[in-house]
Amino acid sequence: DFEARIAAKTKEGKKSRSRGGESPGTALSYEDRLNAKLSNDSMITSRGQSPGASASSSSSRRLDDFEARIAAKTKEGNKSRSRDGSPGTALSYEDRLNEKLIKDSMNTSRG
Repeated sequence: DFEARIAAKTKEGKKSRSRGGESPGTALSYEDRLNAKLSNDSMITSRGQSPGASASSSSSRRLDDFEARIAAKTKEGNKSRSRDGSPGTALSYEDRLNEKLIKDSMNTSRG
């Protein structure tokens, strides 16, 4: 009974797919579509292009742009954190903490 329902659903799915503009004989299985794509990609590769060449160059270009924006924001943030505005004078958290500890120890040793 269970297998009969699965078979009926499968037939129903194929019918609804073929109504969407395809003739009943052109509804391709997943494996058929995958094999067609693989053969198409292998033809492209044999011509000297990798299958994802344009997509990878586009994504690497976007990654480069993104990294450049991060670098610019990092520089901008470092400038705004420094007291006199000159780059390189921004102290790290550890440096500021050490300075505070040194000042506190000087104050307590005097008192």
